[in-house]
Amino acid sequence: MTLRFTARFARLALLLALVGLLASGFALAACGGDGEAADETNEQTTTELTGPSPAGTPREAVEDFLRAVEANDRRLAWALLSTETKTSFELDEQHFAEVLLPALRAELKPGGQPIFSERFGTERALIVLEGVAKGAPFAAALRAEDGGWRIELFYPEFNPTRPAPGERVKAGVREPLTLDIVRRQDKELEVKAWLDGKPLPVTVETKGNFLVTYEATYTVKPGKHTVIAYATTEEGLSGAAAWDFSAR
Repeated sequence: MTLRFTARFARLALLLALVGLLASGFALAACGGDGEAADETNEQTTTELTGPSPAGTPREAVEDFLRAVEANDRRLAWALLSTETKTSFELDEQHFAEVLLPALRAELKPGGQPIFSERFGTERALIVLEGVAKGAPFAAALRAEDGGWRIELFYPEFNPTRPAPGERVKAGVREPLTLDIVRRQDKELEVKAWLDGKPLPVTVETKGNFLVTYEATYTVKPGKHTVIAYATTEEGLSGAAAWDFSAR
């Protein structure tokens, strides 16, 4: 794996850690204080939930979100984030704008070309774009909400190990694929994967309290290749990742 790809996944891991710290802080705050403070918090959250409507299609949701991030449009970016993402991490608009939005701006830019899209029933979708994220394709998990589509971010966390992002493997040889996914303790996952747009069956290799390792085998021709992974969780969240590798 090159330093560029290592650094990108390290930055994403830091972003996930920030989300976790925020969620922990909000949870502690919710447990303390008097009733008046709790009422003020509830009133603020209710006010922040109002805003622009969700996008009409999954692709529009992704494109609008990327433009909002680039323009530092906190109101639109916040409105295009799924309710499940906000409530699961106990996020509010202020912390999203001050901490997470700058981190996303450092990683993402508008434009790019769709290289993969998939619908899962009427309420879930996945779109992968090339040329919008530093060092790798950008995989966006989406869900239908309030008559439109919104993006889900931050969870579950994907850690590809073989082939690693940017790794070079032997062409024409049966190779192993391994992917670690971080989950909440004992929560079940449903995982799908694709290699160059074609389904790649994966099975569970090991399952710990917080980490599940999935594996598969594949054979590729010389050139560039893309792995896409998508997971839905027992809690109702979804997430995705995509990365490139090459063969010769």
